[in-house]
Formats: sequence, structure tokens, C-alpha cells
Amino acid sequence: MSMATDEIVNALLKASMPDDGQSGGALVYGTVENLSPLRIRLDSNLTIPEPLLLLSRFCKEKWTADETQHTHSVSVQDTYTGGGAAQTHPTTHRHLMWRGIIVGDKVSMIALNGGQMYYVIERTGDW
Repeated sequence: MSMATDEIVNALLKASMPDDGQSGGALVYGTVENLSPLRIRLDSNLTIPEPLLLLSRFCKEKWTADETQHTHSVSVQDTYTGGGAAQTHPTTHRHLMWRGIIVGDKVSMIALNGGQMYYVIERTGDW
């Protein structure tokens, strides 16, 4: 994980601690087994079903928020008169910022409330 991710994880773990000082959360790792319904198998071989999983935005497909407009100038040669005129046309581009999780992805999660809920932070390994 990156340094910023480590800081976020530590803050979430600290915030998830109950007032009685007992451990409230733990960093765990797993592998995406199925997408619909979502299932993630922990390294301990326990399978977590979709109702217990909460995905961060980094685990969901993300495209650029704004579509950008580009105007291109195209020179057109008139074959009848031999003249030409510049024409413009708008084109819209959207770019994928990151893909969502897929079967086989390794993920890092925070187990909350003794494993009653799992917050899936990010994909780990190769992006």
C-alpha cells in the first residue's frame, strides 16, 4: 500500500475502536471470487458474502467526470470546383481513470465489528 493509504487505514482502524479499548478493526486481505453476487475469500479461506462488504470508490470503475470537447479543423477539397474550406466538428472523449474489481483481484480490507462488516479499501498488487 502507498504511504497515503497506510495513513487512511490507520485512521479508519483507530476510528473503529470501541470506547472500551478493545480492538475494533483489523487489516485483512482477500481475493475476489465472484462479482454477482460479490464474494471475497479471505486469506484464512473464510468467504465473505456481499451483504457484509462495503466497497470504496477505488474498487469501482471510474471514468473522468467531465467529457472534454475538442474541435478539429479538417481541410476539405471540393473535387468539383477545386476549392476547399475548413470544417470543424466537436468530438467527445472520456477516459477510464481506474477499473473496478474483477474476479481474481487481490484486495485489502478492514474487518469491522469483529467481522460483521468488511470495508474493501483497494486492489493490491498489479493494477
